[in-house]
Amino acid sequence: MFSSIDKPSQLPKVHVGFERATLELKGKLNKSAFHLAKWVASFANSSGGTVLVGAAEDTTKGVVGKYLPLTKREAHMTVESFDTAIKDRCSPRPFYTRERIPIDGGMVVAINVWPFPAQVVGVRVDAAEAEGYKGSAYVFPVRAGAHTPHLLPEQLAMLMIPELRRVVILLSALKEGQEVTVHQVEAAHTPQSSPPLNVRFGRSDALSNILELTQETARQGHHTIRIPLDRVVTVYEDFLSWKIVVRGRMVDSHDGHRFEP
Repeated sequence: MFSSIDKPSQLPKVHVGFERATLELKGKLNKSAFHLAKWVASFANSSGGTVLVGAAEDTTKGVVGKYLPLTKREAHMTVESFDTAIKDRCSPRPFYTRERIPIDGGMVVAINVWPFPAQVVGVRVDAAEAEGYKGSAYVFPVRAGAHTPHLLPEQLAMLMIPELRRVVILLSALKEGQEVTVHQVEAAHTPQSSPPLNVRFGRSDALSNILELTQETARQGHHTIRIPLDRVVTVYEDFLSWKIVVRGRMVDSHDGHRFEP
């Protein structure tokens, strides 16, 4: 789950790995306004994250290689550049904060971006007149691990469903292998129709509309259960135990459970 970086103790350690899906490291800010808006929108369209300026990544090892502290003036210009890029390029405007964090006689700038629950955040680009249209158009970046692809038209509709976006954000709090309990209901507001099932969280992928859970079985060891994300009613933590409520049935077969809508 995304946690904002607000003070020196929260900065990633040098030569220690970090969660690439929620952190973008930049030694110096030398990109265009489009790229700044793209980084911010990609985190808003995923599970949130931080752009950390003044921290150089060792890309061969996937760790913070070293810190390159900014001067007070550089930090001020970095914050202004992000503010301007977000205001001019992002629609709707995502939720974010800007923190100047002291380190080694200078500072780093952390742009903390929260997941946007209502809809997908677009980044404005200028269409080419040669293509037959001159004016503003929008692209929709999303964070996928260490990469920032743009959504295809057929993927965009999936992430426009607020209920599904909320489920995806909540699932991002779970770690691979974490124990969860699945509760099954025949409809969204009916009482539980089948006994709860204890499994482990595997992964979720909004672009593929899939939730994967793993189950240990005597016959084949680890068994994967796949559930469409749009069949997940809600996700919540109850006394340090995570629950997933799905609309459908978990059917016990010879090789393990399978999901039936």
